[in-house]
Amino acid sequence: MERIAFDGEGTQNVRVSKKTIPFECPCGRKVRAPLRAAGKKARCPECDRRLRVPELEEVQGRPDRVVAELYQDEKRPSDSTAPYPTVTSPAEPAPDPVEPGTLKAAVRDLEQGDLESARETLEELQAENPSDGEIHLCLGRCFEKQGELQEAWQSYRSADVAGIEEARSYLAALAEGPLLDWASVLIEQGSYVEARGVAEQCLGIVPQSSKVRRVLVESLSRQVPEDPETVRRALEELRPRVQSDYELVTGMADLQREMGDVQAALADLEGWLSLPGGDDHQECGVRGRVARLRLELGDVEGAIAQLEPMGSAAPEEEVVNLREQIIVAREDVEDFDGALADLDLLRDRFGERDRWTLHSARLHAQVGRFEEAIQGYESLLSTHPGDLNLMVNLANCYFLQKDYEKAIEMFGEVLDRNPLDRQARLNRSACYRLKRPSQHGLARADLDQLFTLTS
Repeated sequence: MERIAFDGEGTQNVRVSKKTIPFECPCGRKVRAPLRAAGKKARCPECDRRLRVPELEEVQGRPDRVVAELYQDEKRPSDSTAPYPTVTSPAEPAPDPVEPGTLKAAVRDLEQGDLESARETLEELQAENPSDGEIHLCLGRCFEKQGELQEAWQSYRSADVAGIEEARSYLAALAEGPLLDWASVLIEQGSYVEARGVAEQCLGIVPQSSKVRRVLVESLSRQVPEDPETVRRALEELRPRVQSDYELVTGMADLQREMGDVQAALADLEGWLSLPGGDDHQECGVRGRVARLRLELGDVEGAIAQLEPMGSAAPEEEVVNLREQIIVAREDVEDFDGALADLDLLRDRFGERDRWTLHSARLHAQVGRFEEAIQGYESLLSTHPGDLNLMVNLANCYFLQKDYEKAIEMFGEVLDRNPLDRQARLNRSACYRLKRPSQHGLARADLDQLFTLTS
């Protein structure tokens, strides 16, 4: 059979075979129709629009392309029983017709966005074949597109049970996407119990998801002020499932501490430490929490015991913060030597910092080691000249060391900057009296000045 070239625009000599009529659809698709279709309605295989196939005479001898006319009516005449002729391309066969009411038809409707039609077909198919995993999977996709997330979840689960491997990926995407977003919305709406149920549902599919764990812990934490007992029961139910999960164990421990159950929090954290498999960063995070809880219970040595295993893997500020809390705890039990030793450890490891020098000077003064205290305050004043608090502390150390001459000089500098400093004036007056009896007049003058300024 002779093949006819139909190249569209620019064709100079269009020849027509004895059995086909070449023409072009307005969408640009070049097609051929059999002679028997001349003048009749046909469908374009590209855009599915209804066309009028040109007559043979219309295309013969035409140097330009012939574009078929569109039929304006969208419905076939009621008295017409003949099917529309199908227009085919010589390079591509006409698509196979899709039988209505089949899974293939439902998939086509789903992909074309006709969700209601797809859902109707799929529900009918499901009623006939309740164990067909492919039907459940497609129905789940339809539910998800319509925003019916729990129905989508159930359909995907049914497909998974039926052995459809693809269902697991759909479940995971739903768990970390729309369903988890819905849990967050429930939290904002105050529906904490429902949010927790959705989050636990997601956790069953994607147990390693940080997003899911965070939402689950948040749903519990928001519920603590309203119903701590329910939260406590929920934690008991979760514990066997998550005892090796770093994020959930630490989150649960924080919740238990918030509810005042420090011992339960410690038990969970120390239980996690006893398990193998945690990385260094996670171990440092857990040990830091254990140390803080130990300090809350007054167990300073127990807190210190958590610092040593942290080693170099611990972030610097984490170690510094914990050690400073331990120093404060030692002061509370009047273990000043231990506090000073901890300060020395910090300075040896991380270098000198002003707040540590100040703390050390204050502790030395507290235990009567005025020489060390004076060295600390003088060092700080060299970098912070004119700081009144440092000047007053240094003057007090001179006074307590009985170096009255230097104390008088330092109190004088303080009063030059702040003549209304009542304590500095009283202390300088005392220095005058203690230095020698002949300076009682200066002491009296200070007191008179104080009376004048404060009256």
